[in-house]
Amino acid sequence: MPTSFVQTFEQTSSNHPRQEPPEGSSVVPDPYEARIKKGEKIGPLKCAADSISLRSIVPVVDHQLKVECIIDSGSQVISMSEAMCLCLGLIYDPTVILEMQSANGTTNYSLGLAQNVEFLFGDITLYLQVHIIWQSVYDILLSRPFNMLTQSIMHNYADENQTITIHDPNTGKTATIPTIPHEEPENDIEEIALVIELDANQEPKIIAYAASQTEFDSEKASTQYLSACDPNKFPIQPTTFTQSLWSTETVYSSTPYAEFSLPTDRKQLLPLYSIPTQIPQDLSDFHSVSQPRDYMYCLYVSVFAGKKYKPVVLKTKPVLATLPDKFRIIRNIRGDPLADIPMLSPTPPPFIPTERYTQERKEYIDSIHNDGFLWPEEMKLMHHFMMVQEKAFAWEDSERGSFRKEFFPPIDIPVVEHTPWVLRNIPIPPGIYAEVCRMIKTKIDTGVYEPSNSSYRSRWFTVLKKDGKSLRIVHSLEPLNEVTIAHSRLLPTTDPLTEHFAGHACGATLDLFVGYDERLLAESSRDLTTFQTPYGALQLVTLPMGWTNSVPIFHDDVTFILQPEIPDFTIPYIDDVPVRGPETRYEIIGGYKTIPLNHGIRQFIWEHFQNLNRIVQRMKYCGGMFSGKKAYLCCAEITVLGHRCTYSGRLPLESIVASILRWGPCIDVSDMHAFIGTVGVLQIFIDNFTTRALPITKLFRKDVPFKFKAVEIATQEDLKDTVKDSPVLRPLSYTSTRAVILAIDTGPAAVGYYLAQCDPVNPEIRYFTRFGSITLNECECGYSQAKKEIFGLYHALGDCKSYLIGLPMFIVEVDASAIKGMLKNPDIAPSAAVN
Repeated sequence: MPTSFVQTFEQTSSNHPRQEPPEGSSVVPDPYEARIKKGEKIGPLKCAADSISLRSIVPVVDHQLKVECIIDSGSQVISMSEAMCLCLGLIYDPTVILEMQSANGTTNYSLGLAQNVEFLFGDITLYLQVHIIWQSVYDILLSRPFNMLTQSIMHNYADENQTITIHDPNTGKTATIPTIPHEEPENDIEEIALVIELDANQEPKIIAYAASQTEFDSEKASTQYLSACDPNKFPIQPTTFTQSLWSTETVYSSTPYAEFSLPTDRKQLLPLYSIPTQIPQDLSDFHSVSQPRDYMYCLYVSVFAGKKYKPVVLKTKPVLATLPDKFRIIRNIRGDPLADIPMLSPTPPPFIPTERYTQERKEYIDSIHNDGFLWPEEMKLMHHFMMVQEKAFAWEDSERGSFRKEFFPPIDIPVVEHTPWVLRNIPIPPGIYAEVCRMIKTKIDTGVYEPSNSSYRSRWFTVLKKDGKSLRIVHSLEPLNEVTIAHSRLLPTTDPLTEHFAGHACGATLDLFVGYDERLLAESSRDLTTFQTPYGALQLVTLPMGWTNSVPIFHDDVTFILQPEIPDFTIPYIDDVPVRGPETRYEIIGGYKTIPLNHGIRQFIWEHFQNLNRIVQRMKYCGGMFSGKKAYLCCAEITVLGHRCTYSGRLPLESIVASILRWGPCIDVSDMHAFIGTVGVLQIFIDNFTTRALPITKLFRKDVPFKFKAVEIATQEDLKDTVKDSPVLRPLSYTSTRAVILAIDTGPAAVGYYLAQCDPVNPEIRYFTRFGSITLNECECGYSQAKKEIFGLYHALGDCKSYLIGLPMFIVEVDASAIKGMLKNPDIAPSAAVN
């Protein structure tokens, strides 16, 4: 043994009983301490920690859940636990199996491969190949394939924080995401120990158990345990949710290395739990139910804003003042728009490519009308229509239209006296810089923007369109809106408008091509819209998107053009022009009525294209153009302002229903408000909505503590099921002799009613028009039942008044027993029945 080692051993063990090292052993001193003993001068030494927790990021997986994903560059495959795969309901290929070797040399096999799983990091969408692993200790592991795809760059900091910068290979966007420490899940609590044996029939039987309860009831425990394991009674289909109880005002963009802030106390966060979507009735008695494992006890920081770009409180309001005569809007269509209308042939010719309606565009129209609703001859009629009306449709910016100046003189912006404003613009994020420049250049080339040297400068920015990919330039004209004299035109009410297009044989939806760009601004007003760009100062030539009066002015323009077709065939809504078909499909025994000259074209389809031809001709005559890519010309179902309008009636939009069905149990009052508000959009489809939602809405009161337990979860699931099974709502027929029923049911805390019309053949069948609910306040809940019935009748009639006016008669159904009893037994006090 070296002498120095023995001396060091003796010195370091002087305070303990002397023990000789075992024979043949060596004593190794601490290297740092040995250097000090040698007399070397060493300053404070920084050493590595013995261990530091792994880091994770939290994307949205498969449009469903925010899941914690561990970043591990030492693994060759991206993997996911089987439990998480089942939770997300992912489909994987069991034939793709890998033999996986861990760091300690042990091997196991994967269960299969889930291909092209969608991961959303802010606004960056990645499609990853994920291997499914049995009994893994993590939910998702992001490894080398993820790093290679995103060209990721890790930045580590001395305080153990870490960021990862990723690059979208498809869009070129870049984002910097803060990681969070990965923590092991807590052990389950309130566990119950079971002793299970097989009886003589080889059936499992609980013979003993141990739990934190004094009573011992093995029969009850056995029944509850086995019932809880029954997949038909208690399906384990967890719905997960999470929400941070803190907020940050930092808005992240595609700019690399964006600053971020994280709360230091993890107790500020509410963990995500797996909650069963169906709760058994005997759940409260089943004492072995334990707090589920956290799917992600972590913080999620979005790299992009997830809300509207400007809250209502920050919206500026225009000036309410008398409009001077020089700012009056003039509209004057001269001539007959239908004088040169092209006629549709009942025997449409074969398709021949034209200047605008090319083979490629014809194939696109085919692709959005491929549901089999149109017959082959009707498809030829549709293409014949597009050929003769090709000048009414624009497919790209160079083809866009503009309202004729002699019919629609340029708009002069009415402003009050003010001081010019100069506002510095928001920097363009590098990730979208090239795309934004291309959009600006296109608008310069098409005449929407022109150079300016005015003393004004306004801000502008971009937002994502509905497709989630394309950008739209919005001009932030708050200073201009503050000095603009308001246009007081109100848009149509959406509910009656959508009902107008339901219950018809077919329909069409047209959308003006960049609508605001079709209305010119007066030269005297263009300086007010000046903004700074990479191409210098520019100003708008057309109505700006972001100016307070653009919406009502443009809506009035479209309405003025199409007023001869309103309301029989269309009711425009800003730049959207839905077209409704005939009221009937002319059904006959064995089929439909066809036109005499072509038995391959149904009568209602022919009539619809005649109406559509006139509407398109009127817009083309005034210089406007519809978007070819958004032209749904003849469909069995059309979407109008969030409602699906069909021949049977109207239904809620599938995307809204899907968002409600994906909603997990509410975690606070704000989440409850959001859920009830979203479901409330569809309350005309829900019978007794107020009564159904009462267990949740009562938690809105300030004096009621928040608790979202079994009753509230069951209420939420009931609302989901009701939305999923929404009935078709049919509009009332005011020309029919069919009976109209207003049925009213007044309960302890709410009034529910529905409006329906009877079937012409079987009056027992009722077609619902709408459902309604009226909440009773605390004072009204104290009324006698008789008074409640009359009170409910009064308010239901008030709610439905606009629908009942014009009917020759209608029937009211109400529980009249209490009213009848009160009238038969008058009180000694005068007017007691009325009171």
